[in-house]
Amino acid sequence: MGLEIERKFLLKNSQILDFLKEAGLVFKHLEISQFYTKITQNEEIRFRSEEGKFIKTIKVGKDLIREENEEFCEKAEFKKALKNRIGRVITKDRYIFRLNNNPCNIDVFKDGLNGLCTFEIEFADENEALYFKLPSFLEQFCKADVTCDKRYKNKFLAIHANENEQID
Repeated sequence: MGLEIERKFLLKNSQILDFLKEAGLVFKHLEISQFYTKITQNEEIRFRSEEGKFIKTIKVGKDLIREENEEFCEKAEFKKALKNRIGRVITKDRYIFRLNNNPCNIDVFKDGLNGLCTFEIEFADENEALYFKLPSFLEQFCKADVTCDKRYKNKFLAIHANENEQID
């Protein structure tokens, strides 16, 4: 298992994408559908579909640092797991890029989570993550650091977000 060390920020909206495009940033765009078959306070099993690939991920831990094991799975395993999902299927557009050589993504949620947008940035070590300060050009687009706020974890959204209300 590898370590996932990341910070997550709640965005005001998706206007940051226009700003970054105008600044010349090039994104990789993915359409993602994902769901969970196990959710506990400290562990989750997630299945994801992106670009015709199917990925099973096991995450252990919470907040800033988590152990993460990702492996490709067959479409048949994905479909079987879908029948046993917990909560809703989450759909979102993901825009991937780098900031100071750190992998980043902006997620723009769809369907019942319309209006929810997040920015995540990954780090090589805990100290880099702890001392990271948003660049001033990004601060104007962010509402809050939600790294340790369980309400913005995808597993929480899969179970608790109301299909008929927008999250902000």
